[in-house]
Amino acid sequence: MLIEFYLTSRDGKSYSTNLAFTPPEYMRTGRISSESVIYSFGTLLLDLLSGKHIPPSHALDLIRGKNFSMLIDSNLEGHFSNDDGTELVRLASHCLQYEARERPNARSLVIALTPLQKETEMYQDGSSS
Repeated sequence: MLIEFYLTSRDGKSYSTNLAFTPPEYMRTGRISSESVIYSFGTLLLDLLSGKHIPPSHALDLIRGKNFSMLIDSNLEGHFSNDDGTELVRLASHCLQYEARERPNARSLVIALTPLQKETEMYQDGSSS
């Protein structure tokens, strides 16, 4: 069961989240920032890649040990290259840095993710008519 709660940033904006995605700085100070959202994105990205929730500290240990196979769901095999998978894990690890200032900003993430985007076929039979 996921417990949802609301975070309020210094500028008065409220964000809904659950404990699994809560950035460490909120647990320490009760404050969030734009970097906090990046942490939550990294957690979500790892959940999507692995098909399950892996606590961020455990995921970072696996990444440091270069044990990527435990982080990628076997059902995703063949859906992207090993290089793309490694890059996604690398991006997630940057997002999960304990110190908010060490995380990428949203613009950097978009720039890093753009080359990984693959065009989908618009026509089932491959024709363009």
